[in-house]
Amino acid sequence: MEKPVDEEENCPVKEFKRAVCEECRENPFKYKCPGCGLRSCSLPCVKVHKERTHCTGKRNRTQFVPLSQFDENWLISDYNMLEEVLRMTESARRSRAGAGDSKTARFMPSGKKALYNQARNRNTNLLLQPKGMSKNKINRSYYDK
Repeated sequence: MEKPVDEEENCPVKEFKRAVCEECRENPFKYKCPGCGLRSCSLPCVKVHKERTHCTGKRNRTQFVPLSQFDENWLISDYNMLEEVLRMTESARRSRAGAGDSKTARFMPSGKKALYNQARNRNTNLLLQPKGMSKNKINRSYYDK
């Protein structure tokens, strides 16, 4: 006669709960590090893990993903990364266009132009709000010779 099978012992959920924290090896794990996949149970264990392994805790967004595992979530992640790169390049382009550009100083009122030139002479990077912005209208700074 066969033994009755205990449903709880064969349950995959029970197996999942038995997996322990890889840092302290005492408690069942609750968290999985996106950077390296280490399983941990608490914030102190996460901190010890990051200190010990110098892990950033961030997923490598440029890693290769096989086409069989590529799904909508990976597509959204890739799209967001491309959008972030676009934002950063546009921001860099805008800041370069205004920093040290002689065209920018040409269209300033004489008081602000003198302030801008004196700051540049003192190796100070002075960033002014573009014309039309409310903070530019409020700003009354100028250089008086």
